[in-house]
Parts: sequence; C-alpha cells; structure tokens
Amino acid sequence: MNLLKKVSSVAVFSMFLFTTLVPQTVYAANASAANTNDSIQNATNVTIGSEVTGTAATEDEEEKDEYFRFTVPSNGNLTVNFKHDALKGYDSEDGLFELEIMDAQENVYKTIDSSESDTAVTGSVGLKAGTYYVHVNSEYDDEYTNLKYSFSLNLNVSDLYEKEYNDDIDTANQININNEYHGQISDEDDGDYYKFTTTAPGKVQLYFNHDKVTNNNSYLWRIDIMDKDSNIYQTLYSAGDNKEDSVVVGLPQGEYYIYVSSCDDGSYDDDDYDDDDSYSDGFAGSADYALKVGFTADANYEQEFNDSDASANPIDLQKTYSAAINYRGYADYDNDEDDEDDESSDVDYFTFNLSNSKKVNIKFGHEKVRGESDNLWEVQVKNHNGNTVKEYNVAGNSGTKNYKIKLNKGKYYITVTQADGDYYDDDDTSCTDLKYTVRVN
Repeated sequence: MNLLKKVSSVAVFSMFLFTTLVPQTVYAANASAANTNDSIQNATNVTIGSEVTGTAATEDEEEKDEYFRFTVPSNGNLTVNFKHDALKGYDSEDGLFELEIMDAQENVYKTIDSSESDTAVTGSVGLKAGTYYVHVNSEYDDEYTNLKYSFSLNLNVSDLYEKEYNDDIDTANQININNEYHGQISDEDDGDYYKFTTTAPGKVQLYFNHDKVTNNNSYLWRIDIMDKDSNIYQTLYSAGDNKEDSVVVGLPQGEYYIYVSSCDDGSYDDDDYDDDDSYSDGFAGSADYALKVGFTADANYEQEFNDSDASANPIDLQKTYSAAINYRGYADYDNDEDDEDDESSDVDYFTFNLSNSKKVNIKFGHEKVRGESDNLWEVQVKNHNGNTVKEYNVAGNSGTKNYKIKLNKGKYYITVTQADGDYYDDDDTSCTDLKYTVRVN
C-alpha cells in the first residue's frame, strides 16, 4: 500500500470514530432565517443522547414554536435536561421557555418551564416505545436578544417505570406482584393507574415511598385501591416529609387497580381534619414516587367488600380470622353526583352457623395501642334477622377479650366497626388499619 492510500485509510477511520463516538449536536433553525420546524409535520429529527441547541424568539418573530421528533426504542424513563443562557441582573421567576413532551396527536406527557432565575431544569416521564416530539416555545422580550438554549434527552430502558398515558382505568399499566414501579405526578390534574391480579383470596399490602419533600408535612399523594368500577377498597394519603407508607386490605381473587393522584386535585378535603393546618393538601411537584404490591394468599383473612349481611365472610368455628378497618376516601371517579357512600368508614361482617344451642366464646384480639383507654372498636353479635344480640366496645390498650354468650341454634353475624368518635378528628385515635382477629369457639 502506498503512502497516499495509508493516509486516506487513516483519515476515513478517524472520521468514523469521530462520528460514532463523539456526542452530536443538532442545531435548530437559525434565528435569522425562517423557522422551518414550526409544526409537528415539519419537526426536526433528533436522537436520544444528542444535544439540541437553538435561540429564543426574535423581535420579528414575537413568538416561536419549534418541534423535534425522536424515537423511544424500548419502554423506559425519559429524562429531559434543558438550559439556557443566564441573564445577568435578572432573577424573575417569569417563564422564558416552555418545553413539552408530546405524541403525534399533541397529547402532552410532560411540561418543563424555565425562567430568568431557573436557567437549568430537568424533568422525567415514563414512556412506551414509540415516536414522540419535543415542543419548545418562547416569546420575544426586549430584555434579551439571541438568547441561546439547549436540551438533551436520555433514556433509562426499563419496564419498571410508569408508561404514560395511564390516566384512566382503560389505560392502566399492568404491574406484577412484588416488583417496585416508579412514577411521577406531572401536574395537579395528572393521575396514574396501575392494574394487578391476585390468583387466590388473601392479603394485599401496598407499599408507597417517594422523594422526601423537605419541611412539608402536607398530604401530597393520594393512593386508592379499587376495582374496575372505581369502588374503593382502601385509601392511603402520603405526606411530603414521610418517605414511606403502607396499607393492607383483604381481597378475593381477581383483578384490581391502584390510582395515584395529587392531593391538590380536589380529592382531599381539609375540612375532614378539623382545620388542622398540619394536614393541608398540596402538590408534589417533580418528586418521584415508587410503589409495590405485596400479596399473601390467606383464606383466613377478611375479603372485602364484606360490608353487609349479604356479603358477610363465612367463618368456621375454632378458626382465627384476621382483618382491619379500612379507610375509603371521598372520590367521585364514576362522576355520579348522587353517590352518598363515596366516603365512609369500613364495617366488617362475618357469619357463622350453630347446629344446636350452646354457649360460645367470641375471642377478639387486636394490635395494642399503648395509653389509649378510649374505645376503638365496636363489636356486635346479630341474629339472622339482623337484630343485635350483644354489643361490646374494645379499648385500644386492652388485651385480648373473650366474650361468652349463650346462643340458640341458627345463623349469626359478627360486625366490627369504628367505635364512637370523630373518624377524622386528630384528637381521636382511629382503629383504621390496625389489625384485629376474631374467633368463635
């Protein structure tokens, strides 16, 4: 090989390395030229991992819209890093740029705003594999000219992130038991639905954790466990400074949904908490959350809904059954303004049969609440007509209680509910989510 060929080969190889290993920069339309990517149809193609640069609207343009098309090859979490030149002497929080992640129908999945005082911003959103668009909007301001911006896109490939849109039951993300999934509430109107399946009756435990929102004890997230008809089995509220929460509910075999929403969407009522400012609502902003559904098959755990004699859980004599009084927050997810039972404390019904008259022992155990002498549970024994035969009140600091009662042959019900007291008053201790057991000998 002669020297000229060697030099040519080295040059070609060097160019190959440069174009494949060095991050590429994509330049938006020149500010002095006509804006050619001003619609989705004319979007500029960009790739994940590349840096895109551009300039804000000029005086002639007044307002500028730029669109960029990119492809997500696999399900995952997309992170957007956006920045622009700093404006010396200006520190206003007024918006300068608005960046949106959207699909071809211009459904917006994520919005990021920058300002004079916030020149570098980051946002993330879970996306399915597909084609998406970045929309950058700016308006001319005589305080600055030729203001430059740049953004980059990065993808963490994973099926353990929410995939927008999952804003209603029909678009719920399917999740697996014992896997942790990550998500984010984009704005006050956003909500994330997840769907899971249990293969047997048992105990479902929902774990919820999130980035700590420092010095904020307001409730920021609301999490509901529900069925396909939006009937709520359990509601959990999570405060900004409380990083981890969990709730348990007993459910039959079937398909269920989890709905994560912002407490700032109107679903949370401050009045329920007696105007205690420490329980006000709020919006979590860009804080990430994670949730996991645990499940233990257990035929001796209550199965909701067991809120009436018609839906009472049958129990066998000489067996211990576990349960808890659940909290179900107000929600009108089915848009039925006539609903009167959308918010309620739980009541649990159990039923058993006696083949002959006998004296029975009703054994009631519970998690002990130290120092709580007030009654937390109300336990009633009812006959087949629903008439109360005996009523017992159980204090929080009491031990296991044994109630002996003479009963005739027939069908009976045991009901367990919250004892007298304001269910929402912070001065009253609630039995909500405290495990109890019931056994008939």
